[in-house]
Amino acid sequence: MTEVKLEAAGGGPEAVEISLGEVARTLGISPDLAWAELKAGRLTSVLEQGAGQDEGRLRLNFFYGCKRGRIVLSGGGEVLQRSCVDFGELRRASRK
Repeated sequence: MTEVKLEAAGGGPEAVEISLGEVARTLGISPDLAWAELKAGRLTSVLEQGAGQDEGRLRLNFFYGCKRGRIVLSGGGEVLQRSCVDFGELRRASRK
């Protein structure tokens, strides 16, 4: 089970804490590589808060090279969806 910690302040999450192993799994890389790339600034993230029908949900986006990993959470921190897109592979496939 994915362990996610949410810290709320001011009506929304101030911080989301998720294990680097879960981020690495989502991106399809090893935790050791994820740690090295995070320290080097090549693995980055963005937190988005849901609006409208997605109110209360959070979307964690992780970027590494041509990959975008995404984990969607309920307001209570439960993982609702996980995905990864490698835009490099998509770009290579469209050139054939």
